[in-house]
Amino acid sequence: MSGTVHLRARLDPGCEERLGWIFTPARRGLLRIELLGVGSLYPFGFLRKLTGTDLHTEVPVWPAPVEYRRFAGAGPRRPSGDLQQARAGSEGDMMALRRYEWGDSHRLIHWKASARTGRLVVRQYSAQNSETCSIWLKTDASVWTRPEQFELLMSFAATLAQDLFRAGRLQSAAVDAGPQVAMRRVADLDSFLDRLAEARPLPSPGEGTAARSGRGPQRSNLLTFEPEGARGVAAYINGNKAAST
Repeated sequence: MSGTVHLRARLDPGCEERLGWIFTPARRGLLRIELLGVGSLYPFGFLRKLTGTDLHTEVPVWPAPVEYRRFAGAGPRRPSGDLQQARAGSEGDMMALRRYEWGDSHRLIHWKASARTGRLVVRQYSAQNSETCSIWLKTDASVWTRPEQFELLMSFAATLAQDLFRAGRLQSAAVDAGPQVAMRRVADLDSFLDRLAEARPLPSPGEGTAARSGRGPQRSNLLTFEPEGARGVAAYINGNKAAST
């Protein structure tokens, strides 16, 4: 995809201007963005001069969100004992920013972010709760044999992760044999979505690994995914079907 962005006003020597180029990527993945050149129609639009550049960057394109259906009675269960896990609340580390709602304390308003977005937003902190879950995403190529179903898996996992995080119910997330990374801040969630942007089906792991032997991360309320028919994807918590798309 290529495009041209025009500067309509005059740019004086020593000055700078920011131009925006809005487009929708066709698919998830690592997108390379290049500035091919800067052109000028000086003087008076009679002459066209183009100067090439070598400026470029690569940005991850996250999976597109999808709609899904939840099933009652399959949510996270409270673990036994005094085990406590994090959720959104009004104490601990800041996890995210969200839109101000009636009844929120004025002390939680993030004034700089509110001024930047033009609407009131509040800080969302971690509190103590035991009704959270951890995501374990497995990309076994022998399971996810259909490319379109694998893409749906990526979108479903990304959508669930964002929804659970906003609700303060996402404790951690892992991909394949990687470690469970705590989801305490927005940057943690962004890092997980970056991994989903580049994820590909992987060959089945060798004998003796956790994924091959069926031993997943030792977590309560573990959320996993399985194919549902030839096209769909289902999410399970503690072996119970929790949602599908």
